[in-house]
Amino acid sequence: MSNTTIAHIANELHTHAQQGNFEYIKSTYFAQDALSEEPPHATLFATAQGVANIIAKGHKFNSQVETLHSITVHTPVIVGKYIFMQVIFDVTLIAIPRLQFNEMIQYTIENEQIVKEAFFY
Repeated sequence: MSNTTIAHIANELHTHAQQGNFEYIKSTYFAQDALSEEPPHATLFATAQGVANIIAKGHKFNSQVETLHSITVHTPVIVGKYIFMQVIFDVTLIAIPRLQFNEMIQYTIENEQIVKEAFFY
């Protein structure tokens, strides 16, 4: 796989994440059997496999948002077949007071598709 392809995917991730278009990213760039992995300590979300389940996981998150105050998306860093991107949500959830949710997302690219996203927070 060329670095140009990974750079293109990284640029698209950055552009669409800044606009909050996470479902577009998943439906366009994720492999059908992709894995979305949460850290072991996660309490709100579970790891999901398959793009349909990953999109449903995003809908679950959106249904719990009372107010999305802002999204800050840092420029992605490419290391080999991996893209790392920091995202900070300033959000008020229905059951949780306003918080800054800071996460690092690692995307694994194979065959010009995202085959795994792993969240670190």
